[in-house]
Amino acid sequence: MSQQDQYEVTPFSTYDEREFDVEVRMLPMRDGTKLHTTIYFPKGLTRPAGTLLARSPYYRREYIDYPSTFALKFGLVYVAQHCRGTASSEGEFFPSKVCYEEHDGEDTVNWIIQQPWSNKRVALAGSSYSGWTQWATAFSGNDAVKGLRPHVAAVQSCNSMARGGGGSKHGFMVSWGLSMYHRSKFGYANVPDYDANLFHLPVNEMDLLYGYGVVEFYRDFIRTTQQPSTAGAGLIERFQKVTAPALISGGWFDGFKEENIKSFKLMRSIAATEKARNFTKMIIGPWVHGGLINKEEFGEENDHRELIKAQDRFVVNCLADPDSDPTPGMATVQYFMLGTNKWCTAPDWPPVNKEKKFFLREKGVLSETEEENLESSSSYTYDPAEPTPSFNGKRNALGYYDRRQTEKRSDLLVFTSEVLETPLAVAGRVKVRLFARSTAPDTDFFATLSDVYPDGRSMFLMTGMVRARFSKSLEHEEFLTPGELREYEIDLGNIANTFVAGHKVRLVIHSANFPADSRNLNTKAPINEGVTMVKAQQEILHSKEHPSCLILPEMAD
Repeated sequence: MSQQDQYEVTPFSTYDEREFDVEVRMLPMRDGTKLHTTIYFPKGLTRPAGTLLARSPYYRREYIDYPSTFALKFGLVYVAQHCRGTASSEGEFFPSKVCYEEHDGEDTVNWIIQQPWSNKRVALAGSSYSGWTQWATAFSGNDAVKGLRPHVAAVQSCNSMARGGGGSKHGFMVSWGLSMYHRSKFGYANVPDYDANLFHLPVNEMDLLYGYGVVEFYRDFIRTTQQPSTAGAGLIERFQKVTAPALISGGWFDGFKEENIKSFKLMRSIAATEKARNFTKMIIGPWVHGGLINKEEFGEENDHRELIKAQDRFVVNCLADPDSDPTPGMATVQYFMLGTNKWCTAPDWPPVNKEKKFFLREKGVLSETEEENLESSSSYTYDPAEPTPSFNGKRNALGYYDRRQTEKRSDLLVFTSEVLETPLAVAGRVKVRLFARSTAPDTDFFATLSDVYPDGRSMFLMTGMVRARFSKSLEHEEFLTPGELREYEIDLGNIANTFVAGHKVRLVIHSANFPADSRNLNTKAPINEGVTMVKAQQEILHSKEHPSCLILPEMAD
């Protein structure tokens, strides 16, 4: 193994030990659990300095942690800590127990500010799970935390396995959950291919399929999906304690996009201090969880390079002058407008908009005028054994990809507008109002929005869903009477896209998005515990009396 491979070097890291001094500690937490913590000091540090703290579950026992070139360059102490139960840290990795990361983060900050090399100012860094650990630490309200920069981060650990409409993020829950259990117990070697068995039933016993026995935190994920109203419990109270501003960033094609936007809105409205509220900013780019993968569409220059500069500037300024705006001159919101591929700014999210409705009509038409017929509907059959695939059969979002092949299937309905004569710019939350019947006591309805190019490409923008049993309330199940007509609201989340002149708007209605989302088996079995599957006949009404429609947030002039 080369030294570069050993240190997992990136353009923004270093492995030259001549550039820093290092100390390794097994740091005790309040319950006695000791966490592997590596402290990197700028070479020859002689006076107290600010600290950049990163807490991650992804370090490997067999690798030496690498320091942050950025932190050392600016004279900061860099602290890298293995989350409990991972790599060389003691304890149990249990990501759905939010108190673990909250307490461990707070204890680590309190230890840092007691050290002679600390100037009692700490900033937080990291992406994905390490973005969540930033929030967990900031929720303590510790005034020593001067800023955080969560990127593609959840806001309440992995309780977000429960999808907003009452479903669950199946591929992520299984593959990430079980792989993290394997890594925490056995290391990174011989991790199974969990994606190969995503069709297995029952879902709640997939831990047994791999010989792990009962994996408690995986079963905890299942319980959260069965009680979706609990996923955000206590979130308001937590954000009301945050004293430091945040530079929040994410991508339009990332699974945590909605949580990024939610955290921004909560910080701006209810954070504990004026500076936390006023100095918090957000950047949303054309990215998936790992960055830019559609360079041919959005341009290589729109990768993370400018984001990283903004993050670094934010951290340095937070630590240097905590009471001033760490990003002076930067707009409160920067977002990438898909379609025209331009960066835009706004004083808040969403920008000012108005409702623009497209109505579902006969023969797959998406029209700005309502259906004239008093009785009009379209139907399809949903078979859980042959579910409509997500992302052309993959579990992870593939960014801006062509859905034409999927749209040829018989288990969905495609509604397409006329060619747009003028551009339609939308920015904000997209919703679908759906009047539907099903022969099943429970079923799912998904809505997928895409931008259709003149050459026929149907480019994915977003997907939302609703589970019938939770369509009236996320707190209580209410099953369908077969054939019952019910009105559904499907929340697709947020987007910024310009449907340019010559393009079309397309909405697809379907009942599965597998394996990204769990399958509804069309029965009353507890979510993710059933094994029996039945087909469902789905009827979507689009009549004058039942005007099913797509509701877009058209930007105001």
